[in-house]
Amino acid sequence: MGYFSELETMNANDRMETEPTYLEKLKSRLCYLEDKLASLESNRAADIWHDEIFADALPLYDYDEPDTASGLCKAISNIKKKIEAEYDRNMRMLEWRLSVLLNGETPEGQLAFSDMFSFSADAA
Repeated sequence: MGYFSELETMNANDRMETEPTYLEKLKSRLCYLEDKLASLESNRAADIWHDEIFADALPLYDYDEPDTASGLCKAISNIKKKIEAEYDRNMRMLEWRLSVLLNGETPEGQLAFSDMFSFSADAA
């Protein structure tokens, strides 16, 4: 195997490793926040500062790291809303694609040219 073919093989393998999707990142963040909340709640009885940990301090932005139980609960609910919105967006996109492929029109009734660039047996 020559140098350039090995280089091409390595480049092909690098291209196969893709970045996680937005949904995977959200799920990972959700697991992290739930684990952090569980560890806070498990240490609640032994911690003398539990009043500060369970205060009503909320994070200002999505990228802020919440340190209180209420902040974690709020961040978890925000992430769950984002995951649900992403699922809804994916389902609408799938519905649109299926409608165009099966009916030739969008769900709103607009015509779509789906066979415009594909090979047709009638043309041959």
